[in-house]
Amino acid sequence: MEFKLVYLAHIMSFAFIFPAFRQYKGYYFLFFLALALSSISSHILFFLKINVNINLLLTSHLSLFAVQYRYVKSKTNALLLFVYIIISAILYFYFSYKVEFIYFIFLHITILGYILHRALKSIHKYLEIRFFYFVLVIFETSVILKFISILTQFSAGPYYFAATNIFEIFLAIFFMIFREDRPHFAYRLTNNKEFIEDRINSEPYKNWDV
Repeated sequence: MEFKLVYLAHIMSFAFIFPAFRQYKGYYFLFFLALALSSISSHILFFLKINVNINLLLTSHLSLFAVQYRYVKSKTNALLLFVYIIISAILYFYFSYKVEFIYFIFLHITILGYILHRALKSIHKYLEIRFFYFVLVIFETSVILKFISILTQFSAGPYYFAATNIFEIFLAIFFMIFREDRPHFAYRLTNNKEFIEDRINSEPYKNWDV
C-alpha cells in the first residue's frame, strides 16, 4: 500500500510540472512555476534519499510569495524571499516534523486567503463567478486537508491521501487547459453587458488589478 501511495504521489507531482506552461504570462504563473519546481525537486530529492520536507518548506514559501508579491512594495519582495529561506532552514534543522506540518498548514491557509481575496474582487468587479478560482480554491483546500490528515495521523489517512492525489491529477489537467485571464467557465450575475462595461471602467473598479 505504501509503495502504491508513493507511486501515486509521484504521478500527481509530475502532472503539476505542466500547468506552468499554460499559465505563462498569466497572474498565477509564478504560483504554478513554484509547483512545477517543487515537483521536479521532490523527484530529485526522493531518488537521492534526502528528506523532502526542506523542499516542502521552500516551495510552500515560494507559493506564498507568488500570490502575495503584488500586494507588497517591490523593495520588500527580496527581503521576503530572504526571510522565507531563513525560516525554512530554521524549521528544517531545529524543529520536529509536527511543527513543520503545522507551519505548512499556516502557510497554505494564508495562500488560500490571498486567492479568495482576488476571487471576491473579481466577482465584485465583473459580476461573474469564474470557475478557475473555484477550482484553485478547491486545490489549495485539498492541500491543507492533506497536511492535516498527515499531522493528525488520521486512521483513513492513506485512503484519503490516495483520493486527494487522484483528484489533484484531474485538477492539474484542468490548469493545463484553462487560465484565469481567459475564462471559459463563468456564471454571470447579470446579463446587462452595458452595465458591466460601465462598472469595469468606473472608479474604483478600473484600478483593481483583476
